[in-house]
Amino acid sequence: IMPSGVVFEKLDLPLFKPSMPGFNDLEPFYNEIARSGYQSNFGPISSRFENALAELLGVEYVLALSNLSTGIMYMPRAAELKKGEVICPSFSFLATAHSMLLGGLTPVFADIDRTTLTLCPQSVEAAITKNTVAVFGMHTYGNPCDIDALQSICDGHGLVLLFDAAHGLGAKYKGERIGSFGLAEGFSTSATKIFSTLGEGGFIATNDASFAENIRYMRNWGHLGDYNAHMPSIVSKLPELSAAAG
Repeated sequence: IMPSGVVFEKLDLPLFKPSMPGFNDLEPFYNEIARSGYQSNFGPISSRFENALAELLGVEYVLALSNLSTGIMYMPRAAELKKGEVICPSFSFLATAHSMLLGGLTPVFADIDRTTLTLCPQSVEAAITKNTVAVFGMHTYGNPCDIDALQSICDGHGLVLLFDAAHGLGAKYKGERIGSFGLAEGFSTSATKIFSTLGEGGFIATNDASFAENIRYMRNWGHLGDYNAHMPSIVSKLPELSAAAG
């Protein structure tokens, strides 16, 4: 409730304003795409992009995606979770809960810490029921969650810990880059993030080989190129030119 007579001036200050590569920067990649014939479909540029990100984050696997929303939707099945409740932060973008719901889990909201704006461990503990199977933290505006506390809670209750790290590229927690915590962390490279791949994109980082393999299946209609689908899914391929920008 604002005091009577108080007037606020609207300032045109963008929350994020990502830079873009120039035409000259992209020209060598464009020529490579023309030679290779790969415009998408997990081509050589996307592979180099994934390897560079894996090295940067210090993780075993990075899986590039056309957007993070699909990646979050894949996470429950990739973690072998087909139903149950997942505890999510009450303060987050719509996609956090929407994608979990589309992935088969029921979002249950817990409160956030007033200082960090990230998932409050005490609120998570209070929200756990016999139906809880996972906790889904979000590094709000790139500010890391209390990862140790959340991991301790998940270990104590046998829960899977996942993270929405949409804004988190480059952030660190106790000296380690965000990306290697929990079972997996998902990053966005859409136009509203500080690191963008020509408007849309994302990737998942993990050290778990089985989880990574499941994501590979799920981002390509459930198969790895032989059209023998192992699971129902929808496609999420990052175009080669977007990977080149990254």
